Amino acid sequence: MAPTSFGRMNALFSSPDLPALRVAIAADIDAMAALIHSILQSLELSPTRERIVADLTAIIATGQTTGEGAWVLTDIAGRIIGTVALRRVDKHTVELQKMYLDPRWRGRGLGRRLLDHGWAAAHDFGYQRMVLDTSERMTTALAMYRARGFTPIDRRDPWSHCDLAFERKLNDS
Repeated sequence: MAPTSFGRMNALFSSPDLPALRVAIAADIDAMAALIHSILQSLELSPTRERIVADLTAIIATGQTTGEGAWVLTDIAGRIIGTVALRRVDKHTVELQKMYLDPRWRGRGLGRRLLDHGWAAAHDFGYQRMVLDTSERMTTALAMYRARGFTPIDRRDPWSHCDLAFERKLNDS
C-alpha cells in the first residue's frame, strides 16, 4: 500500500521558494550517498560510502509497496539537498533512516518537514511504532526528535555509527 499522504505532505514543499520532495529512484543513489557521506565525515563518523550505497540500494529496490521507501529533497536546479527513508523492522515497526539535510539548507524548517513526511508515510503504511538511530554528535537532530516526542530506547545496531536510539508510537499526535 503506497502512502496516501504523499500529496498532502508534498504540499509542505510546494511553495516556489521551497525545495521539492519526490520519491527517490535508483539514479539518485550516488548523489544521496555523496550527501550523506559528506555530512557523516564532517561529524567524524565512520560509515563507508559503499555501506551507504548498499543501504540505499536495498531500500529503493524494495519500493514503497513493501512499507519502505526513500525520498529526496531537491533544490530548484534538481540537486539533492536532503534525504529521508523508511525501513521495515517488523509488521508494526518502521525505522526512520537516512534523514540528512545539506548544511547550507538548515535553519529553514526543512528537517522538520522531512521528519513530518516520514512520519505521515509510516502512518499511511500502517505502522504503529517508529524507531530511529542517531549520534550524540547530531545535536540539532536530537533536539528535533525530542521536541517531536521521541523517547530514548535501548536498541543497538552493531553495524551502525549511531550511539543513541529513539522511538515514538505512530498513534501519538
